[in-house]
Amino acid sequence: MDGLPVEDLIAAFRDDRVLEAIGTVFENKLQNLIAAVSSLTVDLTKAKEDIDVLKRENDQLQMYIQSIDSVIQANTTLIDQLDSYTKLDNLIIKGLPDSYATVATNDDDNDSASTIPRDHRDTTLAQVINLCQNHLKVDINAGDISTVYRLPIKRADTIKPVIVRFSNRRSRDLVYSARMALRNSRPTANPVYINEHLTKKSDELFTACRRKWKNREFTNTWTWNGNVFVKQLPDKGSNIVKVHNLDDVNSL
Repeated sequence: MDGLPVEDLIAAFRDDRVLEAIGTVFENKLQNLIAAVSSLTVDLTKAKEDIDVLKRENDQLQMYIQSIDSVIQANTTLIDQLDSYTKLDNLIIKGLPDSYATVATNDDDNDSASTIPRDHRDTTLAQVINLCQNHLKVDINAGDISTVYRLPIKRADTIKPVIVRFSNRRSRDLVYSARMALRNSRPTANPVYINEHLTKKSDELFTACRRKWKNREFTNTWTWNGNVFVKQLPDKGSNIVKVHNLDDVNSL
């Protein structure tokens, strides 16, 4: 219709046949648009239904995960308690030399040697008994010890640590309580330390407490029967507090 005079264009729009033809075109376009919108509406409705289903499934999955987490936490706590219980009769001795002769005050004539079978005189068992009797002044003999062996060296160790499993809790507690005597009686040129055999969780707590103790945020920190304790500074009442988790450490 380009180039048509305005009068002819106006006249064409006054023609019913032209208007009918234009209306038919627009009606077809509108019908197609309505059909497309209807199709989109159906798709959106289905999508919303699918989203609602997925949301319900997600909510159920979240509840299931939470229940699984609760079971895992309960089992983790139980496993940690069992692990702690199995380690209660153990002590770990660090810094004890590999050679019995290094820590023995005399040879076979000393008192500790007489309590050790001859085929064990040069073993770690002999070293542990000598340490207990001659330096801790605790009457321990071979019958009080169930198992003794050396652990692999870790980064901070120069001598393989010794793990000692006692045959009774009384002997274990006597040795652990007497460990402070090592400050005055040194079996070797290097320091010897006696620690409890802690679970991973308790070891992490104790490490965190020792870090704060070294920064003089506590008066002291120690473990007993696998539990971690701290003594607060005098300005906080010098209270003895049992530490249960890292949040306790950070709040003290």
